[in-house]
Amino acid sequence: MKSWTQCIYVTCVFTFLLNIHIMTVQSDSNSKEEDDDWSSWDEDEDITEKPNLKRWNRQGLCDHDAMTSVILRIILDIRDSMKTGDPTLGVPPLDPVGIPKIQIEQTGIKHKFGIKADLTNVVVRELSKFTILDIQSNLIELEANFSLQIDTMTIHGDYNLRGIVRSPMPLPIFGNGKFLLAPKQAKIAVFSKFGYKDGILELLSFDFDIKLLDLFVKFDGIWGAGRNLNAIVNSFGLKAFNKMEPTIHEKVRQRGLHEINKILIDLKYDEEFVMELLNIPLRCYFG
Repeated sequence: MKSWTQCIYVTCVFTFLLNIHIMTVQSDSNSKEEDDDWSSWDEDEDITEKPNLKRWNRQGLCDHDAMTSVILRIILDIRDSMKTGDPTLGVPPLDPVGIPKIQIEQTGIKHKFGIKADLTNVVVRELSKFTILDIQSNLIELEANFSLQIDTMTIHGDYNLRGIVRSPMPLPIFGNGKFLLAPKQAKIAVFSKFGYKDGILELLSFDFDIKLLDLFVKFDGIWGAGRNLNAIVNSFGLKAFNKMEPTIHEKVRQRGLHEINKILIDLKYDEEFVMELLNIPLRCYFG
């Protein structure tokens, strides 16, 4: 009996959100029709189209449709919890992320070099400093895709590197010390799909793609390679980031699955939490 009640409860929540969404769309459509009524146009009225600037923070929850507002609230809550984790469930913080050791082997074609390196005590910081650029939601298909940007992410630790550069003649390249990788404006596209499994709503798939605008690379105490040193160091830095990315990727992906499904569990059991989410579109639409 309890499981039937839970299913009905969740169904009512999403039906309510769908109705609010439809009402919002209809309201926007009616407003547009009224704006297109030339009979009420005042010649002195400024008809210059003003940009629709939507805010993607807590102050901008009412700038969006009902479904998007709820998703925005959930993303902001997850961002806030990245630094603290969830001690009650044994979930560690996600900012910073530690990676004990990464081994890298790279062969360069353009500058004809071969490098082997160990990166240790790697720490990734500022993952929680992302800004939300856009959210596209589809309540009918139970899909939500959103775009994020991280401006200040840093990756630092210790390195030990050895290699040979074979152009124009064999030269050693070596070093050990501290390193720093600082991706600039990392843009992240997130894809999520919800569905019902055994009659329970849950997040079925969650993944993302990262694109870098630029990457600052610094390895203290690196020597050799002649005039090609900077080019090789930059190439190796990008290789190092690409080597670390799968580890960071999987930790963030698993954390996203965990956090969102935890929220969906709260939707089934925590009436106060549900009412808090429902109050978002209620406050926005009805004032």
